[in-house]
Amino acid sequence: MRDKADKRFTPPGQGPCAPLTDVVVHGLDIRRPLGIPATLDPDRTRVVLDFLIRPESSRIFGKVPTTVRWVATDLDWSAGDGPVVEGSADVLLLALTGRAAGIADLDGDGVAQLR
Repeated sequence: MRDKADKRFTPPGQGPCAPLTDVVVHGLDIRRPLGIPATLDPDRTRVVLDFLIRPESSRIFGKVPTTVRWVATDLDWSAGDGPVVEGSADVLLLALTGRAAGIADLDGDGVAQLR
């Protein structure tokens, strides 16, 4: 890890948000089954959420449904139009990256479109 600490690789056309998203989401992948609460920095979380709803991010993280309005219940963030899909930011991150575990903890009229 120390050998790679000063490396600044980013996937072509994705910029630094892609590796940040990768680290944050994989951290959630590890924490959730172990029951370790996520303590996400709100500013970084907004950056990752904004990145995930961009069409360009679908090349890496999969296509995000654009027919719903995503709303974080624990920080000031929302995106999209349509029926509301709401949940904590960590749950939204999981759902936006295609993790079924995230969908189970979402609320709102738009959740049916995700299943």
